[in-house]
Amino acid sequence: MKAVILQFSEKEGLSLNDISLDDPKPEVEEVILQVSACGFSYHDALIINGTLNRGVSLPRVLGHEISGVIVDVGSKLSKKLIGSKVVVIPKDLGHRQNGGFAEFTSVPFSSLVFLPPDYDPIEKACLLFSPISVAAKAVKTCQLVKDNWLIISGASGGLGIHAAQIAAAKGVKVIGITSSEKKLKFLQKMPWFFAVFMETEPYEEILFAMTDDHGIDAAIETTSMSIERLLNTLTPKGRLVLSGQISSSKSPIVPAEVIFRELQIIGSLGASLPEIDECLNAIKKGAIEPIVDRISPLTAHSLDTAFTRMTNREVVGRILISPLAPSSV
Repeated sequence: MKAVILQFSEKEGLSLNDISLDDPKPEVEEVILQVSACGFSYHDALIINGTLNRGVSLPRVLGHEISGVIVDVGSKLSKKLIGSKVVVIPKDLGHRQNGGFAEFTSVPFSSLVFLPPDYDPIEKACLLFSPISVAAKAVKTCQLVKDNWLIISGASGGLGIHAAQIAAAKGVKVIGITSSEKKLKFLQKMPWFFAVFMETEPYEEILFAMTDDHGIDAAIETTSMSIERLLNTLTPKGRLVLSGQISSSKSPIVPAEVIFRELQIIGSLGASLPEIDECLNAIKKGAIEPIVDRISPLTAHSLDTAFTRMTNREVVGRILISPLAPSSV
């Protein structure tokens, strides 16, 4: 099968390369998926640039945001599962086990979420767990009600843009922070945002004016670039939820600000099965729209391009890598 592998050499360092591998065989409680699509996330980018290496063994096929069709099953599983459309809840995929940047991948049965047989397009379903359900958990952690204010950094990214949709559907007033004029213009056209600002703008004072000096009820931070500024926008007893950003960058926090204003800083990771089911139903009803930047073919060049565009902060939503995409894309 075709795959893209991350490997290390003394000459080239870390590099992505096209490779041909044997088709995987299932263990007794595993299934083999024909990969429909796999999202390229910031998590993948951090592995590629060497920042995130804990628990990652090389060479390795990366990719953990996977949708696909079951084409084979282990000896303890029913053959009736073959042909089912599924999404993967990742565990070690892309770390100690080969992931989804391949034509086929092996996955534990316990990691599957089954899609309706008529679900279409299955490629976009790879975003169901992450970033969509992960974003839903972050919004839930904010504990917001209708007409509360929420600010989201990295509002055009996979987590941010889906968190905005989910919060807006609850009647929350969403403020987006983004990094470029192009993204700003895109987000301003989206119905989920009450307002959008460039991260270079002095948005703190503007937000207090917009909220009659109340401040923002909660913030979702996805970039680690603006923690201190987001804290400064919060109302007393406001919540800052950290989700998705796992780089090694450090952010200054003034303890006195947190203490005297009784602010809460909360981490949010993953999502539960009920949260995933809720998001799946919302997608089927059209209440959540998976935002895809582009669908690219399964090549090392595609992953290199995705890495460069993400590093340059050019991506809106997610780039998907699909073995089914034409090579001319």
